[in-house]
Formats: sequence, structure tokens, C-alpha cells
Amino acid sequence: MIRTVFDVLLELNLELLPQIIVGLIMAIATLLIAKSSISLKYKIITISVVALILLILLIVHRVVGNRTDSMQNEGDNHEPPTESIHVSNQAELIALIEVADGDSRIELTNNISITTSLIIPSGKNIVLLSDVRQAFSIIADGNFHAIIVENGAELTIDGIRVTRSPGTEGRGVYNLGIVVMENGFIDGHVNNYSGALGWGSGVFNEFGASFTMRGGVISNNRTASRGGGIYNHVSATLIIEGGEIIYNTANYGGGIFNWGNFNMQGGRISNNTAQTYGGGVFNSASFNHTGGDIINNEPIDMAR
Repeated sequence: MIRTVFDVLLELNLELLPQIIVGLIMAIATLLIAKSSISLKYKIITISVVALILLILLIVHRVVGNRTDSMQNEGDNHEPPTESIHVSNQAELIALIEVADGDSRIELTNNISITTSLIIPSGKNIVLLSDVRQAFSIIADGNFHAIIVENGAELTIDGIRVTRSPGTEGRGVYNLGIVVMENGFIDGHVNNYSGALGWGSGVFNEFGASFTMRGGVISNNRTASRGGGIYNHVSATLIIEGGEIIYNTANYGGGIFNWGNFNMQGGRISNNTAQTYGGGVFNSASFNHTGGDIINNEPIDMAR
């Protein structure tokens, strides 16, 4: 019975229900007073019972109204998921990044060759993703960094490949902001400079920047200096939660050269090579290793 009344109230115009209740009480009272054959005591009891019932309905009305308002507020506060915008060439990709407002998901529908660095400007939060059935590529076709993430910018790599044309040189990702790698590939980058210019080939994580790897593969990157897969600079933060860093080469730190804050919680660093020390990891600062594997690197897995 209670459930039935509650359902009926949901279908009523709740704003008018108090007026309806008052009107019913007055109508019933008028009808009973007009019946001279009914005793005064019975009239008072009947009006009181009807008033009590209608009062209960009024309380239920308040509860239903609050519930409806709450549901409406929840609906208003729920933001629909951001849809991906599809791009198939360099001009479209650059234009979308320039006009991006808030969180922007940009999905590659084709391999895209770029003739200049793809810059993620400060204040932008960009997700670059690819069709789940194929990892489309951003291909650096020249001697420059494939992607530059400026200070104050955020980039998520999710399913794309960041690579380069044969015979070209440059880093894969030069990060001054925040980068999260959910899935995909950073591979095939070459840095033949010695000294500081040669630091990092796959990823250079600059002073104060943050790079988090949750999945994907960083592989087959090569530098004549430090950090074939990733170079983590002073005061930068590197977090490895998953994925693989494999088949990278450097003089020091084939997989990773760390000069900042490095936390490894999962993933695998394997089959990397250093010409001097630290095939897997060369650590010169803070390294917290709580999970994941560092195995099968040459000449040794880790040097401190």
C-alpha cells in the first residue's frame, strides 16, 4: 500500500499537492457539517482521521520532492564522457591541439608523419590515442624531438606509437610537464650526441617534470650518452607501474639513467645494453624499487 501511494505521488505534480490536500480537507469538512444527521463527535473524529491521513501524504510528498531534487542534482552534476576527435594528418592534429579546451581526447585514424615537433602547450591536457585494433603512429620525419610537452601541460599516451623515419635523429618525448603512458610504444629514436645533448633518446624527463608509465613499451632507442630508454633529470619524477622497457642502448643506463626521483612499482626492464655501466638502470639519485623486474640486461642489471 505504501509503495503504491509512493509511486502515485511520483506521477503527480508535486508542487500542487499541498493545495490539493488542503482542498480535500475543506471539502470533506464542509460535506460532514452539511450532514445534520451525523453527530458532532463523529464529525470531529472523521475530520481528524482524514486530516491525519492527508498529513501523512503531505510528509511523503516532502520526502518524494527531496528525492526528486537529489536525483535531478545528481543528473546535473554528472558530466558525460569526453568523446574522441578523429584526426588523420599533421595539419588536423596541430590545429586540434591549438584549440583544445579542457581535457581533449584525440584519436589517430592513420599514421601521421610530422615535419616539426608536435608541441603540447602549457595549459593543455591532451590524450593521444589510437584505434584498439591498431597502434597508429606519429612519425618524426626529421632531426627533432617527436613530441615536446611544455611546462604546465599534460599528455596521456594511450595506444599510439611515437617513432621516427629511418636515418633521422632526436628524442621521442621531451617532457617538461606531466606525461602518463597508459599503453602504446615509444621506439626507434636515435641520439648520437655525446655529453648533455645526448642525454635521453626515448624519453627525456626534464627538471621538475613527471613521467608515469602504466603500460606500453619503450624499446629500441639508442643514445651515445645516458639513458637509452629514459633519462630522468635532477628533481624530475619517474614512476614505473607497468609496461616494458626493452632493447634500448646507451653508454650509461641502457634502459634508464636516473638523476632524479625514481619509483618502480611494476613492469619490466630487460634486455637493455650499456657500453659502460648499468645495462638496465644507472642510478645516481633516489631509487625506490618495490615491484617489477630488472633482468637480463648487459653488462649488469643495475649500477649505483
